[in-house]
Amino acid sequence: MTFPSLFAHIDGIEAVLVLDKDGTPILKLPSTDVVDRLNLQAIVPSAQTLQEQSSRMHLKKLKTVVTYWATRQ
Repeated sequence: MTFPSLFAHIDGIEAVLVLDKDGTPILKLPSTDVVDRLNLQAIVPSAQTLQEQSSRMHLKKLKTVVTYWATRQ
């Protein structure tokens, strides 16, 4: 099973965006057009804020951040 087909079998997922540690998109599913309609200005700062809070609490560096919303506009 390929990575894109894995998400095709999960109900409710409209788009998947994978960013590198600098916030650069490295994977956009199901297509670039769909993901580009997302508000990246809301996603990237939330991951950066989580990393900063983790550092302040002397936790290890974040390896994975998963963000989801129950509703969208």
